[in-house]
Amino acid sequence: MANILVVEDVEENIADIKLCLEPRGHQLFIAHTVNSATTLLKAATFDLLICGVHLRRGVVFDLLKNVKSDPEKRDMPFIFFCCSPGAIARYVSTSMKNTAMLLGADEYITHEHFNEQRFLSEIDAFLRTTTRPVEDRK
Repeated sequence: MANILVVEDVEENIADIKLCLEPRGHQLFIAHTVNSATTLLKAATFDLLICGVHLRRGVVFDLLKNVKSDPEKRDMPFIFFCCSPGAIARYVSTSMKNTAMLLGADEYITHEHFNEQRFLSEIDAFLRTTTRPVEDRK
């Protein structure tokens, strides 16, 4: 299964992501800040990076730019995840999605309320079509 770096600072979102992906055999590495994600990215190879868009510490677009400009990391799929209710959140999310995609994000998943089945199907579909085993990337 996949080694997945999750960059998120909302514990409820982390718990939901773990609940979806760990039973499928994926190994999750959790970073609560852009700095801790950068440290993990230097130390290990990941099949996928899932990043919350509203981190309290760190600029997620800087993390995306750093990953996509690194020759050893740029092919790693980078998925933004936003779970925010309300019309304002949807508006902000649309603007952020456009920026994320322009900067090289591979996907931008938005949920108004976390939907386990939908999240799992989106991630599973993405892993089936875009990732290679870690051994093949070395």
